Amino acid sequence: MLISLFLSACRKEVDRTPLGAKKLDCLVSGNITLTNHNPNGVDYICDCDVEISSGVYTIEKNVTIEFSNGGGIRVTNSGALSANGTAAEPIIMRGSSVSQNYWLGISFESNSTNNELNHFQILNAGMRAIGVEVAGGTNIQDAAIAVSGRLKMSNSTISKSAGSGLVVNETGKLFGFSSNTIQQCNNFPVFMYAGQLNNTAFNTCSFSANTKNYIGIYSVSSNAEVAETVNFVETSIPYFGLSTLSFQAPATMASGVHLTMSENSAFIVHPSSSLKINGTAVKPVQISGENAVAGSWRGMLVRSNSTNNVFNYLIISDGGQAELGFGTGITNLAVGELAKAQLTLNNCESIRSAGCQLSHSTADGTIVNNSSNITNVCTY
Repeated sequence: MLISLFLSACRKEVDRTPLGAKKLDCLVSGNITLTNHNPNGVDYICDCDVEISSGVYTIEKNVTIEFSNGGGIRVTNSGALSANGTAAEPIIMRGSSVSQNYWLGISFESNSTNNELNHFQILNAGMRAIGVEVAGGTNIQDAAIAVSGRLKMSNSTISKSAGSGLVVNETGKLFGFSSNTIQQCNNFPVFMYAGQLNNTAFNTCSFSANTKNYIGIYSVSSNAEVAETVNFVETSIPYFGLSTLSFQAPATMASGVHLTMSENSAFIVHPSSSLKINGTAVKPVQISGENAVAGSWRGMLVRSNSTNNVFNYLIISDGGQAELGFGTGITNLAVGELAKAQLTLNNCESIRSAGCQLSHSTADGTIVNNSSNITNVCTY
């Protein structure tokens, strides 16, 4: 009787392996191609963290791979993962269970130009941990897709990640990110260094039903630096500044942009940079705190003397949690601190400040305020 029960249990275990599926090797080097060979549906199964250390790992259209608990893929050294499906025949990677935290996901650690995901779907991953330098401190993020190397991603879907959908750390680079859908993730759909924003087309992407439905951005180093030129485009969801953002190069914000800043954070326009805000009456730019209350975040400090510092139709709110610099006082927006600075405000609003709507240094801050709604102006 016991033997019969044991054999029955074994048969049930074997039956869980999809008929006709092949098992992936755990260590891969050289060129490998995965084909859509199984008419029964699942082409490959994986029970380990596959490492692709060299060559191109090519996945053909309509291939489905199922991962057991703890399974995943790492692309390291000179290896590359090229997964190009089609709209009608996407490539699918999923867990053998529908549990949201069932398998690791993919880690792109190589800088190969062949790292590409196109018409690709990844489901029920998100246990892949990646270290991120956020304003000089180490922050560990879980992701379905982690990028510390290079990746191009388009026409693809990330669903039901146990962490964020996509995390790009300070060494990672996106060389194209467009027409993607990220949904039902248990953190941000995207979390990335702000200096990489120019390499994305978030305005072509869809983000829905994520626990933190923002595009998470951060700075690096203890000086909270964003060293690259950054252009914020309008997106369907707000950006979220997890740390203080100190822009060292010119930045622009298109009409309709909404940036939400976390507690204790600030937005700083460095002396070497400038900020142009191109809001309109119909689509103003909004920079706000995480909570719609006075003092939710520190506010914005302009330390640049560039004539490009022109804000059109900006609504800034919820600042004044603490002083922005030496003697700036409590304010939503301050101009000038130990460096010549200038700012022109056209049709802007400053609301829900814990102190002043606008402040400027009498020694080195110059403002042109063409905004009738900003009347509480302080000096320091």
